[in-house]
Amino acid sequence: MTQLGSAPATQRKSPGRRHGISLVSMSCPPVLGAVLLAPIQPQMLAAFANTSAVEALVPSRSPHLR
Repeated sequence: MTQLGSAPATQRKSPGRRHGISLVSMSCPPVLGAVLLAPIQPQMLAAFANTSAVEALVPSRSPHLR
């Protein structure tokens, strides 16, 4: 029983190894996707060169960087 005016003791959980692994594993795929697609981007552009929507099919640089 608690005394009048005191709050019950609460335990605070600190992030552990499991939280760190899940955070890192969820942040890696977008970076890996960009790194793995960059070297073959010219080949992809060449493969879809005759397609009218090549910009939609092949990820390219941002429009503001052109």
